[in-house]
Amino acid sequence: MLKRTAKLEARYEYEKKEAQLKLEQEKKDALHQHIVRIKELQISIAALLILFLSVLAFVLFRSRAIKHKTNQVLQANNEKIENQAVLLMINNMEKDKLFSIVAHDLKVPLYSLKQLLAFLKEGSLPEAKLKMIMEELRRDVDYSAELVNNLLFWATSQLDGKVVSPVALPIQQVAEDTIRLFAHQATEKNIGLKNNLPQGLSVWADKTMIEVLLRNLVSNAIKFCNPGDTITLEGKTMNGAVEICVADTGIGIEKDILKKINAKESVTTFGTSREKGTGLGLPLCREFAEANQGLFRVESEPGKGSRFYFTLPAVPAGKPVPAESNKILPLPL
Repeated sequence: MLKRTAKLEARYEYEKKEAQLKLEQEKKDALHQHIVRIKELQISIAALLILFLSVLAFVLFRSRAIKHKTNQVLQANNEKIENQAVLLMINNMEKDKLFSIVAHDLKVPLYSLKQLLAFLKEGSLPEAKLKMIMEELRRDVDYSAELVNNLLFWATSQLDGKVVSPVALPIQQVAEDTIRLFAHQATEKNIGLKNNLPQGLSVWADKTMIEVLLRNLVSNAIKFCNPGDTITLEGKTMNGAVEICVADTGIGIEKDILKKINAKESVTTFGTSREKGTGLGLPLCREFAEANQGLFRVESEPGKGSRFYFTLPAVPAGKPVPAESNKILPLPL
């Protein structure tokens, strides 16, 4: 009985401990599962938080990029508006200047012509005085014709937006036609005109603009030459472009005036025979040279003449060059 009792007691203790261990294991398993669920919840929350932060960062970055791009567009538009405002102001200043030139300078020759006609009608002037007035009037009319001619070309370039229509242009022929136009004027002042441009030299440029450019430079050179001086047209090909030079042995340009010319300022001076300049010729030459993808510069020394250079693109490969002709261009206005 004692043995059986001891055996039952041992079995009871064993089962009791086993149940206790099982209960503790169940508690541990439940606690472990609870911890796992908490960890999984924390991971899910962390993942959602990371996803939210990623989306937020993407939205903020995209918003910043859009804002930066918008600011760039606004800045570009502001700069464009500012540039347009500056150009408009410059154009208005140019127009005011041109109107003042027209109002002041065209009035003088017209008034002189009116007075001359009145004197001729009355017959009250001696022949010597009449001849002197006629010579003065001729200079005024030449000046007015040059002014109107440049003014018209300037106005046309402004109204058309400086539309350039480049063609293969035989520049030697254009120079020859220009010399023919001014042959009589040069002969009157005993000035030599030489065309040393190479035969067959051609450029890729707007025909009308280059004709106006050359006419202005040759006319300007005649104006500032003394009897016995020479005007020479030269040219050469360099680095895919053609450089043209209108050189004279005239009175040259003073340093302060040359500085203003190179600074793109309008300058008006009198020629060797008291011919009055318009102040529009050289700015127009520079403007037309640059419109044809070229450069314009002036070199001069007082008493040693002047050299006016401008470059033009050479004719692209495959572009036909028209045959040269001996046709004389109509006289400029």
